[in-house]
Amino acid sequence: MTQKTLVIILIASVVINLAAVLTFGLYWWDERGPKRGFPPRQMGEKRDWRASRLQERLNLSEEQIRAIDARSEEMRSKTSPLRERLSEKRRDLTALLGEPELDRAKADAILKEISTMQTELEVLAFNNLREIKKILKPEQQERFLELYERKLRMYQGLRERRPERRMGDSRKQRREGGESRRDSK
Repeated sequence: MTQKTLVIILIASVVINLAAVLTFGLYWWDERGPKRGFPPRQMGEKRDWRASRLQERLNLSEEQIRAIDARSEEMRSKTSPLRERLSEKRRDLTALLGEPELDRAKADAILKEISTMQTELEVLAFNNLREIKKILKPEQQERFLELYERKLRMYQGLRERRPERRMGDSRKQRREGGESRRDSK
């Protein structure tokens, strides 16, 4: 595999990972945001649309709630095995780092599988959002997109304001004589 191909696969993998993190973050924020004081729900738990902020903000009917719950259950059944396989491949990739000599071909193959699975997850997530949008009335669709875009902007803003959370930044700051979060406690 050429270096150019590997770089393209790695870039695609990073983009897909960021999109997945963003999707989960947005879900957590809507469902169990910090103002509610609830811990984030576990991946296998069923979503309760009746109690969600989204239901309140979109004024969903009982029929819409049932349809969205059905979509969510279908999505969960499709993504759960895929997420487990993805997690397994990430463990395999991490295990390669522990070997004395890195098997580049094996790493490339695992990275390609991870990238493919992440793409599958993104396609499923996008299709699920599209199907949920079809359940909504036009004014609800507009509000849904506004909320989604707002969460995207909020997530990006949080990442831009918190550079100290990036790996290595706090160590670099200490070396340069600055104070890290740990030092300030």
